[in-house]
Amino acid sequence: MRTRFGNTRLSVHPLLPILWTVLFLAGHGSGVLSAVLALCVHESGHILAARCFRRQIESVEITPLGGILSLRGPDTLSPAQTLLIAAAGPLFSFLGCLAAPILYEKGIFSFMLTGAFIRNSALLFLINMLPALPLDGGKMAQGICGLLFPRVKPYRVLCILGAAAGTALCLATLVFAFRGHLILGPLFAGLYLFYSASVEHRQEPFRYVTSLIDRRQKIDQDDVLPVQLLAAGGSVPAVKILKSLSPGKYHLFLVLSPDGTKPIGFVEESAYCDSILSNKNQTLGEIGRSSLIKCNNKPDSI
Repeated sequence: MRTRFGNTRLSVHPLLPILWTVLFLAGHGSGVLSAVLALCVHESGHILAARCFRRQIESVEITPLGGILSLRGPDTLSPAQTLLIAAAGPLFSFLGCLAAPILYEKGIFSFMLTGAFIRNSALLFLINMLPALPLDGGKMAQGICGLLFPRVKPYRVLCILGAAAGTALCLATLVFAFRGHLILGPLFAGLYLFYSASVEHRQEPFRYVTSLIDRRQKIDQDDVLPVQLLAAGGSVPAVKILKSLSPGKYHLFLVLSPDGTKPIGFVEESAYCDSILSNKNQTLGEIGRSSLIKCNNKPDSI
């Protein structure tokens, strides 16, 4: 199920309405309502924080295991913005736990709804504090590392931690099953976390390409961009260089001679992007044959 609210796309996983209906008919209406409320409170924290930084929310996806919020140009966020937007969700879940007893005293929440809401909010808070991607804790760790260690890129490590956490949840489910206690919640959460972390890891190199549109807007606003110079031999696969690119920077690619002792010329970023989008199997030298800016007038081989 998909719909739009302004420029934001809202989608609900097709299994979610079925799951909620089954639980409601089985007499777990309070549990379903509390889960929906806890999820809305958690995601509201992210949405409000993103709006405070004037960030456009592209999509909100509701799955059986939580919500996924997608911002436009996530790679253009500063470390502090990444930290605060990620922390806003767990913070709202924590505040929700504190507010639930007050709502119960005022007669807004029933006793059963209050207890279920606190449990679901506490679960969202605890799980999302794990320092592993794609959880909020992993994004918070990214922001902290960006503030304290600007040159360190922990993205890959946090993805591995996310996959490890998912694997641990699946193994815990098996241990409890062998002891006669079959609990499917940790299994589903583990599979989801493992899958999401794997997808995050595979998409890492291409996050740079998706940030080009946002960078163009910054140029239109007369912002100054830092330049990153990368040097590689002509035989290096162009797709391999993607891992070294930094969103928000303008890149120049220096093509080196086969022995690596002297520069041959530069490949501009636009030529690199056009080439890799049309054929990701090209080498830097193959791109340079049609768009190389020579360092000298000598026809060096690449």
